[in-house]
Amino acid sequence: MTRVSGASVMAFGAVMASMFSLGMSLTTAACSSRTESAPEAAKPVPAVTSVGAAVAARSEQHLTAVQPATTAVVAPTVLSATTAPKAQPAVIRSDAADDLIVKRFLVTSGVHEREPESLTGAIRVDGKPVFAFAEVQNKDGSATNVRVTFQRKGSPEQVGNVTLSVPAQTQRYRTWGTTRFIREAGSWEAVLWSEDGKELARVAFEVEA
Repeated sequence: MTRVSGASVMAFGAVMASMFSLGMSLTTAACSSRTESAPEAAKPVPAVTSVGAAVAARSEQHLTAVQPATTAVVAPTVLSATTAPKAQPAVIRSDAADDLIVKRFLVTSGVHEREPESLTGAIRVDGKPVFAFAEVQNKDGSATNVRVTFQRKGSPEQVGNVTLSVPAQTQRYRTWGTTRFIREAGSWEAVLWSEDGKELARVAFEVEA
C-alpha cells in the first residue's frame, strides 16, 4: 500500500483551497457584472398651456359662438307713380269773392276727423266715393253757400253738384262734397263755385279703369 505523506496532503489541500478561492472570485465577478438594460424611450410630454391662455381661448370660443347673425337691411318699397299719383295743386282764384277766401281745395278718397286722408292709390272707376275737400274763410257777417262739381275734361259730363253751407265770420271752415258717379276713366276736375256762380278753385285728378 502506498503511503501518502503529510506534506503531500498539505500540498493537495493548498491546491484545492486555491482552486476554491478562484471559483468564488469568478462567481463574484459574474454576479457583479450584470448587463445594464437600455433606458426607456422618453415619452412626449404635452405642452403646458398657461391658465391665462386657456381662459382667453375659451372666451374667444364663447364670443364666437354667441355672436349674433347679421340682419339683412331691406330697402323700403317706393310706390310708383301708378300706385301713388302725385297730387295736383289747386288753382285758386283769390279775386273771385271779396269775403270768401279758399285756403285749401283738393281731391281725396276719404276724410277722417275733418281732415283729408292721404291719397295712396289711384282713383278708380269702382263706385267708391270721391271727395272734394275745401277749407275756406268767410269774413262776411252773413252765411253763404258754395257748390262742388266734378267734370270730365273734353266732355260735357258733370256730376256732383253738391251745395255746402259756410257759416258767417268763420276764420277756418272745413267742408267737402262727394260723388259716386264717376264712371269713366280719364282726366277729371273738381270745381268749387261761389253762391252766385263764380269759380273759386279748380283741381285736376286722374281716374283709372
